[in-house]
Amino acid sequence: MVALLVIIITCFLLEIISSKTSKSLKIESEVPISKWSFTVNNKTEEIQKINLFESNIDTNHESRLAPGTSGSFTIFLDAAEAEVDLKYQIISVEEINKPHNLKFIFNEKEYESFKQMEDVLSGTISNNEIDKTRTFQINWEWKYETGNTKEEIAQNDIIDTEDMNNIKNYNFVICVSGEQVKL
Repeated sequence: MVALLVIIITCFLLEIISSKTSKSLKIESEVPISKWSFTVNNKTEEIQKINLFESNIDTNHESRLAPGTSGSFTIFLDAAEAEVDLKYQIISVEEINKPHNLKFIFNEKEYESFKQMEDVLSGTISNNEIDKTRTFQINWEWKYETGNTKEEIAQNDIIDTEDMNNIKNYNFVICVSGEQVKL
């Protein structure tokens, strides 16, 4: 009887031990990755050209910069397909041969150069927003005969004439970047 009791207890203990050591659980996880989407001017190319005369306001200079010319261009950002918050920046990388009296206008404020606008051309697009686009219409103008006095106008006429004689091409490079906001 004792032997039988020992066998029963041993079998019971073996079953407990084996059930503790042989149990396994399978845990699966399937989590979708957030979608990333960011385009500039409805394109994904890394390098795009802006023609200052695409929406020219007033010129008789056959798509050439000169005092009295003006126009605008648009930068359109689209993060509609993104499933994350996005921080964007539009910065000036390079500006070569800018005429001194050529100005940029954004939101009714005048800027001496594109670089001066960088702070107002940066921000965040939240994933929770209904409209996850941004449109920046940037006007430019090179006014004719600028200044408040006869002396200022005469001085600016000299500067404009020098710029027209010495500058063959005005180039500027801007970088539009978008990155996921760290959570």
